[in-house]
Amino acid sequence: KDAVDVLLRMTRAVAEQPYWKKPSVVDICRDPKSAAGNRSDLTPIEAFFVAIPGIGEKAAISIAKYCPSLKYLSDQYQGLGEDKQAKEELLENIQYESGGTSGRASHRLGHAKSARIADVFTSRNPSHIISTLVASKSDV
Repeated sequence: KDAVDVLLRMTRAVAEQPYWKKPSVVDICRDPKSAAGNRSDLTPIEAFFVAIPGIGEKAAISIAKYCPSLKYLSDQYQGLGEDKQAKEELLENIQYESGGTSGRASHRLGHAKSARIADVFTSRNPSHIISTLVASKSDV
């Protein structure tokens, strides 16, 4: 239920952005570590990306370095017009440190994660976003 609430707030913020004066990223997506009373080193924009299923902390930090703000990323997607494939590929080459046991020092974000982020930023149907992200969480 908490994950659905976070995704619902996040989706509404993205879908309704043109109508809001100043949506607060902190209100949209709270870092689960700080919500539990623990200290978190994630910035609000990093916490926003971590809330998207499949995006880990290290990937979120790298994305946040590429995108200084959510408005910047939204403008990047808008600049691509109606080209869905270009939007899905926008972030796929971002490199982040490996935290796993794969033996590689770094990984690419990849098409699936890039497409998931693009879907969050470009869809205008909150029900689609929530159902897609909640369903994909079981795949991660």
